[in-house]
Amino acid sequence: MNALNTASAALLAGVLNTLWQSAAATALVWLALHYTRMSAAARHRVWWGWLAVLLLLPALPPIERAPRRAAPVRHAAVVAPAAMVAFDAAPPAPVQVRPVVEVRARRWPLVAFWAWLGLVALQTLRLFWSYLHLRRIKRDAYPPKLALRENFEAWIMSCAVRRGVQLLVSDKLASPMAVGFWNPAVILPESLIGNLSAAEMDHVMLHELAHVARRDDWTNLLVRFASALLIWNPAAAWVLRHIDREREMACDDWVVAATGEARPYAASLARLFELCWTKRSEMLATGMAGRRSNLGQRIEMLVRRGTAPRSLARVAVCSAVLLILLVAGARSPRWLVFAQDARPRPVRQLPPPNPESFLGALVQAGYGDLSVDDIILMKSRNISPDFLRGMANSGWGKLSPQQLVDLRTHGVSPEYAREMKTAGIRDLNIGQVIGLRQRGVPAEYAREVHSLGFGPYGAEQIIDLFTHGARPELMRALKDGGFTHLSPSEIFDAQRSGLQSSNLREAKQYGSGLSLSQIIRLKRAGVI
Repeated sequence: MNALNTASAALLAGVLNTLWQSAAATALVWLALHYTRMSAAARHRVWWGWLAVLLLLPALPPIERAPRRAAPVRHAAVVAPAAMVAFDAAPPAPVQVRPVVEVRARRWPLVAFWAWLGLVALQTLRLFWSYLHLRRIKRDAYPPKLALRENFEAWIMSCAVRRGVQLLVSDKLASPMAVGFWNPAVILPESLIGNLSAAEMDHVMLHELAHVARRDDWTNLLVRFASALLIWNPAAAWVLRHIDREREMACDDWVVAATGEARPYAASLARLFELCWTKRSEMLATGMAGRRSNLGQRIEMLVRRGTAPRSLARVAVCSAVLLILLVAGARSPRWLVFAQDARPRPVRQLPPPNPESFLGALVQAGYGDLSVDDIILMKSRNISPDFLRGMANSGWGKLSPQQLVDLRTHGVSPEYAREMKTAGIRDLNIGQVIGLRQRGVPAEYAREVHSLGFGPYGAEQIIDLFTHGARPELMRALKDGGFTHLSPSEIFDAQRSGLQSSNLREAKQYGSGLSLSQIIRLKRAGVI
């Protein structure tokens, strides 16, 4: 136990003696990153490296100043005993530099060590509880609609994300999150599905997909462990906050690189902040997933993209001042804390895109990354800004330029595409929507067929029912007779035989065990 107490005292002395050094050096690192142009991903790596330095700093041997030696005493030429001559010939003893404050260790370093170990164990338990909490959320989540899943998978292929990731929806979340480790998933709050536009939903999914692609789930876990290990160091807590901040900004840069649009993405962040503000308490309850998002700073950085760094002269002056204070602190027992408010950089405001122009409508609908050939093709096929806005709000996600051209060429309006999307047709795609429009199938027909309890039918089955004249009145009569799980061919047989609701009621009077094919035979034989 004495050896452990001695080791604890040495470690505690190293911690206390390096607090001011870590604070001063952290200020220098912040200054260098603040006044130089560097991507958020690069700053994120720099802060990670500096966090490792802070973790190892108390264990490094201290740099001692060379001890001062006493000045030699010049003796006069006198006769002295031999013993006195030998004493004078010996080199002078060095003067030992004693510490300013000397505290007896006793047992309190060991108490401090066990208290620190208890806090580490408590933080570990919190992480384990948060892991179980996230597993429950992921287990209870459910897949979204097919269109949203297909849009998500298209972004995965477009961004070349190598990790297998799935998209889920949960009613237990207030903000979107990326749950990772071995089976990563992007979980969207149920409340956001109907409150975000297609472009905004793309931005949300891309941001969480960036976390998965960058493996932020693992680095976030390391951050939480580091916050427990470095709980005694205020500079480390400050660095951890910057790691969280730069991680989110790196994901913002990832989204902008994928979409080519900074300002619409900033608007999406503001919209997300507006929707999640009232549920902030629920966001804090998510444990290690409830990190600070720094939405205000992130929006400001997105708006100021491309701003030039500040002058090197100011960097040199501020660095010189901090270095002088750092050297002075090394020669004095006082603690020095450095702090400097970040001053906003001037930014050149760009005019917002005109939504009434074709190019402005493309940007507003999320098509700011098209080639010139695609833009000319869409314009030449009479795709208007209203058509772009309508299709963006139709629930089909981000369609390709060729799909938009095909819809416009075959006379599919955004209203028709939106109504068919909600008509309950099984596994519907854009090509089938065009086929339904060419056959003249109204959306009300498919919706009424499914509302009667039939199906759900695919697009080809709906087309067959409509072209063969299967009336909703007949289906309503079949439903009243207890027949709903029918194939289109069975409905066609009933239609061709002239079966009516009165025939079904008459057959039911004979017995409820008659099948539809038997009732059709009775009708054709003239029995009913």
